[in-house]
Amino acid sequence: MKIMWVFLLLQLTVQLAWCQETLDAGNCSSHEPACDDKTAMLQFQVEQPADKCTAQEEEDLNKGTCGADSACRCTPDPDGQSIGPFNLGGLRCAGQNSCRSDSNAQADKDKFFTFSDSSNYLDCSGRESCRVFWNVQNVGAACCSDQNACHNEARIHMDTSGVSQCTNDMCCSGINACKQSEVRGVHSLFCADNGACDQIDAEITGDFYCQAKQGCGDQTTGANKGGFAFSSGDHSVTCNSEGGAGDDQGSCQKAAMTFGAGSNVKMTCTGFKACFKAELTLSSGTCLSLSCSGDNACADIQVDLNGGACSCTGVNCPTTRRAGRDIPVCQATCAEADALSSTGSYCCAGTSGGKPDASSIDCSQCCPTVTTTAADPGTTSTAASGGDPHIASFHGAHYTLLKDGSFKAWTFTRDTSFHSKHGLKNAKVDFQLLAKYGGPKFETRGLLLLDKTADSLKTLELTSKDCVWRVREGEDEWRDAKAELLSSEDHVTSVNISEPHKTDGNNPQVVSELYLKMTDRVGMPSGRKVARLYTQCTPDDHLDFKMAMYEKEDIDVVGGELGVHSEEVQSAALLSTNTRMMHVRTDDQYQVKQPWVELGGTKSGASYLESETDHASSLVALAMPPCTEAQEEAAASICAKHLPKDASSESEVFADCIFDVCHGGGEKSAQLAAALIKA
Repeated sequence: MKIMWVFLLLQLTVQLAWCQETLDAGNCSSHEPACDDKTAMLQFQVEQPADKCTAQEEEDLNKGTCGADSACRCTPDPDGQSIGPFNLGGLRCAGQNSCRSDSNAQADKDKFFTFSDSSNYLDCSGRESCRVFWNVQNVGAACCSDQNACHNEARIHMDTSGVSQCTNDMCCSGINACKQSEVRGVHSLFCADNGACDQIDAEITGDFYCQAKQGCGDQTTGANKGGFAFSSGDHSVTCNSEGGAGDDQGSCQKAAMTFGAGSNVKMTCTGFKACFKAELTLSSGTCLSLSCSGDNACADIQVDLNGGACSCTGVNCPTTRRAGRDIPVCQATCAEADALSSTGSYCCAGTSGGKPDASSIDCSQCCPTVTTTAADPGTTSTAASGGDPHIASFHGAHYTLLKDGSFKAWTFTRDTSFHSKHGLKNAKVDFQLLAKYGGPKFETRGLLLLDKTADSLKTLELTSKDCVWRVREGEDEWRDAKAELLSSEDHVTSVNISEPHKTDGNNPQVVSELYLKMTDRVGMPSGRKVARLYTQCTPDDHLDFKMAMYEKEDIDVVGGELGVHSEEVQSAALLSTNTRMMHVRTDDQYQVKQPWVELGGTKSGASYLESETDHASSLVALAMPPCTEAQEEAAASICAKHLPKDASSESEVFADCIFDVCHGGGEKSAQLAAALIKA
């Protein structure tokens, strides 16, 4: 008997050691009984009680700096623990085994860290980070981007109050990322890599994209294996298994999905076993447009209409057996669902070939209004140029430019070190934004964005002729921009064009968003975000632009007009009342004299800007007499109607609005000013 017990103990020790080795290597598959299964090792678990956060861990959690290995490894207080707001806009768990709990006690499963600012994001980029009872709520957006990140009973709940300024998207990229986790309040979910999002329990209000071998599934057999619950609304669902045939290749194999009442769903299953044995449950009024392509893409798929309807094209469309015959389940027409995007939109992932790109995961893109560190409360994270033009810098300067021509609006130069395929490499990041001011009303007519970083030359041009961004990489030909990531071989710098030209119904205004990123040794693998460039442009008229930056150290090295300090400006009475004095500058030190083409622009852009440049008209505009007091009062009423309530009547923003409205801009200029403030 003693020999038998010794043998069993030895066998158990070997099994546990093998399982730990397998788990660490990321080789467990949820499609076979294995050590990482929720029930497989239950009989061997011993409860480990909660470990309270130390003073250092609390400090790191509140700053959002959990970058060291095993940093912030503790359990929240029993009554809930508020953390943040974070210095850089997000909680960054970049160290291996960071942001996780050592407790597996049942009583600790419902303890949550709560983000004090729902406009902050969660970034779990460290291996094995944010897992095992790691519970967070009131989150703006979430990214789990390494092996086993957010895996094994992590609970991530987004803000659902509507207060957050983030888009509540979530990206899971890495072996087993988000596997067996619980996510709530997610807008759109993107899953990539082997085993990602397998057995996940997810509530989704937007779109879903999975390109994970053996991931996003295994939910239809056994209890407590999760599922995808989609709210009522429009949804694009993509299961992409383009890797080729092979056992358990399917990206949504055995997935369980339910759709709320009245939904329009466009579901695309591409590749071998993409939606094999998936179970789809519709609701009353829901219409599902199902497209299946590839061997066994939709084989044995089950659709429970439950008062809904569906259409299906391609192979293996679902059938039901009646009177010895296979009858198609999906015989309806779902025109509204067919018209939806086939991929959806995911702010935390880049795009490549019209699809979300797992190599460019960055949650800060979901929260573009992040502020800088609390160490300098007088500095804001945004700077802008709008109207005639009125310039607001990162350092509190606010002035109206009194000169036409081309100017350095924003420059950013900084040394960096990063790991390339050739080892540690040094580089100087060099971004420049040039603005062309002029025209009859003396406004912004053109922008030239230059990335002059070595081995990473990129040029982007925008003019108010047609409001279309144009791109040139190196010495290549110019072309129209699309939603894409422009990057060098070593990804020293990149420009993510997330929105090249967005229009809104009958409004002629064209909006665009670009994100400028750089790589450093301690940053995200795909690079950290330096700035966001937002533009709003009216064709054949003018454009306004706004920059947002995310780290105080970056703002400190900004040059050009957006880097001007408040003490460098002078006052002038451009309005009739002394209470509304405006600051003015000529910015001679930032003016560039070279022709537009020599600066890097297109010949067609140069021709348009030259035709729009009327120096005599610009001088007349600059010398325009003040409006009458009655005109200003009328303009003030219009500005008060459109500007945010916190833009007081004594503020410089309000004075700019009055100036533009009463000097010919009308109510439209107030509307544009309000849109720029809110962007």
